[in-house]
Amino acid sequence: MTGLTVSDSPQASMIEVAALELAEQSLCESLMKFAQRASLQGFKKIKVIPLFLAPGVHVQSDIPAEIASAIKQLDNQITIELSSYLGKYSGIVALLSSLFAELSGKTRILIAHGSKLPAAGEYYQNLSQQLAAEVAFWSTMPKFTQQIRTNIALGSQKIAILPYFLFPGKITEAIAQEVMELQLEYPDVELILGKPLGSTPAIAELIIQEA
Repeated sequence: MTGLTVSDSPQASMIEVAALELAEQSLCESLMKFAQRASLQGFKKIKVIPLFLAPGVHVQSDIPAEIASAIKQLDNQITIELSSYLGKYSGIVALLSSLFAELSGKTRILIAHGSKLPAAGEYYQNLSQQLAAEVAFWSTMPKFTQQIRTNIALGSQKIAILPYFLFPGKITEAIAQEVMELQLEYPDVELILGKPLGSTPAIAELIIQEA
């Protein structure tokens, strides 16, 4: 999911949400139509804000390619600027820290989707250090279930588990189910599962600051 905003006009701002996948229109098509409407209202620049939490394939390759295609077809009629992805915002660490504090577990595990790209691995490593948390994954190694088992074997009695996903969906539901099964397997250990970030005022504020 990607946010489109426009600026540099006396008119009120325009904001629209476009999708990279699973939508009737491609991101390029959505961006072109948005740019044409914005240009008619006097806007000179569009900012594309990727609502992604890590620098995976979509952030590094797919979104830039869609933007480049739109720019070419629009023949530079309006400036299109690609902003940083959401997970790179300076406020994201403070937000995650506050969410972990609410869970109050001594051991912290952040569950992300995972990516094999080196940039994503470096991102998660830096994030784990800033949060004093371990990062485990849904789709790549180390798997979050194994990370939980390892901490239990090392003596952890209270584990805070935070899904690093923007919205609830099938993956977060599957994570919750697996955590529930682990809780039944280890009744003497407290597994505290948080919620995805969600469409909260805190997330909205981060996006507004970037826009």
